Amino acid sequence: MYEPHDLDKLTPHDVIDTVIRDVHAHQVDPGPGGFLTATRHIGLISHLVTRLSGDALHYAEQAHKDPRLPWRPVEALTVAAVPLGQALARYTQALVRLAALTQPTEHRSMAAALDRIELHSAMHTHLHVAQHPLAETRVAVYAPRPTPVTSPPQPTSPAEHSPRRPR
Repeated sequence: MYEPHDLDKLTPHDVIDTVIRDVHAHQVDPGPGGFLTATRHIGLISHLVTRLSGDALHYAEQAHKDPRLPWRPVEALTVAAVPLGQALARYTQALVRLAALTQPTEHRSMAAALDRIELHSAMHTHLHVAQHPLAETRVAVYAPRPTPVTSPPQPTSPAEHSPRRPR
């Protein structure tokens, strides 16, 4: 299990891969242990947002000092941080359901049991959907961005160069 301070010396690529591996390796289940795991995942993803934003700031400052440096890392890191906000939103939504599921009360009625099933299903849906933004973040950092291609000048037809005839 990783904690945010364990990620400080890793490259952005390694941080993303480590967080994704950790999230996959430590599943969130209903109960106090699951609540702790979900909170830890929120901490790791939050740290990842901070890290990518900080690295983007560093590259931006360097590029402003030396315009010959590429701007690509700034773009890639800021674009990569966007889906992480979605992942955090899903985790916090799951946390609400998880809090209800970990409540130390007895559930004797059929209605209470059905409510728990719905909460469990909603929690797992949010956690499952949270995986997609993590994958998008990885793609945003790893995928090469195409270089803009400028169109060659369009040839002009001879008619455009001839003087207009009056009608």
